[in-house]
Amino acid sequence: MVSVKDKDGNTSCVSVQDPRYLSGELISVHKGKVSVKDKDGNKLSVSIHDPRYLSGELKHVFTGTVVTKNKYGNKLSVSIHDPRYLSGELVSFTKYTSIVKDKDGNKFRVDSDDTRLLSGELVGHTKGFTSVMYKNGMTFSVPTDDPRLISGELVGSTKGLVMAKDKDNKSIQVSKNDPRLMSGELTHINKGRIRTKDKNGKRFNILDEDPRLISGELMIYSRVIPNLEALDYLEDIKNYLKSENKTIFTIKELRYKFINISDSKCKNYMWQLVKYEHITKLKTNKPKLNGFNFKLSN
Repeated sequence: MVSVKDKDGNTSCVSVQDPRYLSGELISVHKGKVSVKDKDGNKLSVSIHDPRYLSGELKHVFTGTVVTKNKYGNKLSVSIHDPRYLSGELVSFTKYTSIVKDKDGNKFRVDSDDTRLLSGELVGHTKGFTSVMYKNGMTFSVPTDDPRLISGELVGSTKGLVMAKDKDNKSIQVSKNDPRLMSGELTHINKGRIRTKDKNGKRFNILDEDPRLISGELMIYSRVIPNLEALDYLEDIKNYLKSENKTIFTIKELRYKFINISDSKCKNYMWQLVKYEHITKLKTNKPKLNGFNFKLSN
């Protein structure tokens, strides 16, 4: 269900597959709005086109924060620069957990090593579903065997899109053919970034001019130099793993089920991503029927 409004501002709650919602007759009550905070921490909701938001005077309410948990499992939101988070005393609240569903479709979160998950009694909450985009741009999830996927009426929610950034390093998802990409007004999200690590081995993906690199607090780990097509492929892999609530995958799984590219390109992209340590090939004592297992690097 989703809260919507019509052209006159009347609000209601409808299914995400309501024809009026899919056609654009009804739109989300939050469409065009963003929750922000000012320099004093005061929170408000403004238009995404508000000059104060575009200039950076107002920032997203969660900018610079992360939801964490301590060793007792207590949940708290802290700054990304909090010493406890940087030292590892606090970790992401969802670390080592997975959202799952049982045979009746009930969804909940469990530890990633839960025996029910390993036995198959519980499965990833999105298993059998995929995120798609309707022709008017609306996104939602459908079963992977939905006939509208086969007919082309629905397409993958990130098909033809790429993450980019503007001159102020604000990220935006745009079409791969966006003229701003062609002109240089927008660049790929990872262009000019450097992979670094601190003295504890924790890795960071930062800009060249980051003062922590200049001061020696962070050291160069490896420069992000795979070509842009390989980096786009990496984003597709991340989106797929997120939708399936998975961390481990095979090339065959990507090539034949979810990311439709040629074998040669797939192998070339994977070679680049493994070489520059965006992806890690897992060691195993037993051969895998579907090829080697891989996971995203930390």
